[in-house]
Amino acid sequence: MKQNVLRQPSALAVVLVGMLAGRLAAQDLTALEEQAVRQAAARVAPSVVAIETIGGLERAGRVLLGSGPGTGLVVSSDGYIVSSLFHFLQKPATILVRLHDGTRLPARRVATDYSRMLVLLKVEPKKPLPVPQMVPEAEVQVGMWAVALGRSFPEAPVTISVGIVSAKGRIWRRALQTDAKVSPLNYGGPLVDIRGRVLGVLVPLSPRGSDQVAGVKWYDSGIGFAVPADQVMAAVERMKEGRDLRPGLLGVALRRGHQFADPAVVASVRPNSPAYKAGIQPGDRIVKVGQVEVTRQVQLREALGPLYAGDEVTIEVLRKGKRLRFSVTLVDKLLPYQRPQLGVLPLAEVAAPDQKKPSGVAVRWVIPDSAAQQAGIQVGDRIVRAAGQRVADADTLRQLVWNAEVGQKLPLQVERNGKTLSLEVTLTPLWEGVPRQELPERTTGRLPAPGQAPPRGEQTFKLPQFPHEALLYVPEDYHPALPHALLVWFHDAAGLDEQAAKDLLDQWKKLCRQYHVVLLAPKAKNPRRWVARDDMAAVTQMIDQVLAQYRIDPLRVVVAGYDTGGRMAQQVAMQHRAAVTAVACIEAPLAARPVEAEPVHPLWFYFATAAESKLAAGVQRAVARLRQMKHPVTVKQFPGKPRQLNAAEREELLRWIDTLDRI
Repeated sequence: MKQNVLRQPSALAVVLVGMLAGRLAAQDLTALEEQAVRQAAARVAPSVVAIETIGGLERAGRVLLGSGPGTGLVVSSDGYIVSSLFHFLQKPATILVRLHDGTRLPARRVATDYSRMLVLLKVEPKKPLPVPQMVPEAEVQVGMWAVALGRSFPEAPVTISVGIVSAKGRIWRRALQTDAKVSPLNYGGPLVDIRGRVLGVLVPLSPRGSDQVAGVKWYDSGIGFAVPADQVMAAVERMKEGRDLRPGLLGVALRRGHQFADPAVVASVRPNSPAYKAGIQPGDRIVKVGQVEVTRQVQLREALGPLYAGDEVTIEVLRKGKRLRFSVTLVDKLLPYQRPQLGVLPLAEVAAPDQKKPSGVAVRWVIPDSAAQQAGIQVGDRIVRAAGQRVADADTLRQLVWNAEVGQKLPLQVERNGKTLSLEVTLTPLWEGVPRQELPERTTGRLPAPGQAPPRGEQTFKLPQFPHEALLYVPEDYHPALPHALLVWFHDAAGLDEQAAKDLLDQWKKLCRQYHVVLLAPKAKNPRRWVARDDMAAVTQMIDQVLAQYRIDPLRVVVAGYDTGGRMAQQVAMQHRAAVTAVACIEAPLAARPVEAEPVHPLWFYFATAAESKLAAGVQRAVARLRQMKHPVTVKQFPGKPRQLNAAEREELLRWIDTLDRI
């Protein structure tokens, strides 16, 4: 008799059915995702417009500006449109807006937000324009879908790039970050969520620069930025009045330290700045800005980042254990800082372990015709008080002077031959000369036993993470108790082969011993050409390593070079501001955008050029520009054709370096 047998499916059949179901589900999910992205784009597309500009400049700095169309976003039905400042850097003569339906309308530029790099345009439409729904920044979540839209080509739909919101509060709380591809094509366009709501407006921003093209280098890098929608709309309301918006400046510099670990302690206050007028002082620890608590340096910048010039904000500080509150109105521009000078070089006093180092500042040398000389200060005097405060050391006196203003009277107490003298000096601008003869020794007293000193003499210097090498010379009599200067010499297009390195040592070795200078001569990755993107990281980290390994005076870290080497030195000086304090350029006009003069990080310039040099006019323009920015500039012109410095000129350069710790 037959029996009906219910057969169980085989394990293989189960797996095959599961795989098929999974594949179908994946296909369905992919189709749904594609449909959602298309619908999100379609919902916003009527508000996305194309921007056409006609005429104007071809470049902004070194960035070539295209004449192609850009993107904008309708933000009000009566014709207000936001776009990216990038599309208007060429200062176009004519601006046209092409709407979703193909209508072309002339537009006028209403105002610009230079903090978030936005431009507000106005067109006169015949009918109300569609305005998209905006998402408050508080509702934006990291990891949510982000769709970047642009509109550039006639008779074409919006361009679409898909990613996620990868971070919030970027660029000092002014931007969302996305991995959706962002390029000049969709700058000014919206970043939308999967529901077709606007998260923000796409703009080229950079965490490391504030100029108008700083963020362009992130193009197509997988990192894009968008100004959050509610920040955009708040800016639009202010720009409708026709007023440009600029970043708000406070006017303080913080003590050197790790921005993510150290507190925000004020090192200096810019004269006539909002902080100065409010009463904030050096030594104050900033603990709150508005409603934002500040415990680390980076939080101060994050608190100030979203604010504009003209905004009023409360600043709370700790001063000698007391909590003080100030009301400050931020400004868009600070007056150039002019560093004042007393006119003395301090003596580096070294004490043995069993000796107590005396307080005050012993005068090593008095600058001719300076405020100090006019007040009667002499070599050997000891400055013990300034502006009513006790002077512990040279750094204390230097900060008291640098936080004052040119023309300000500074009372001093000076000890001389057992007597205390009360003097008053009127601070002057920095001296730009060079001593005509060798100065007195930098130090007096008995140096302690050196202990285990780092390597001295001629060395090949290399960091394991870079292919670059450098020549390093540390004087044989180097002593870790005596701060040395650091001279970083960049070779020219001839390179630095074995013979060139030998010649370089022959030129500088004796002078380095005489003036207590450590010499570092790096080699470019391309032996005959410096390229910032190939060489900058290696060079700056080499400098940092030497500073960590040897006792280097932080006020006498000098980068220098001839011709192309001088140009590279300038770029390093501007990029590595925290370490480099001076740049010496021989036959090299200004090749890098100069940074602003400020109290905490001094920057000195030395230019040498031949009278018959084709670059002489360029050097003169560079000197004029730097002096206008209140940087101290020393100029040396020698007769004849361009050439390297001779022996006397090299010694003069070392004498200049020897005075960079002046007060």
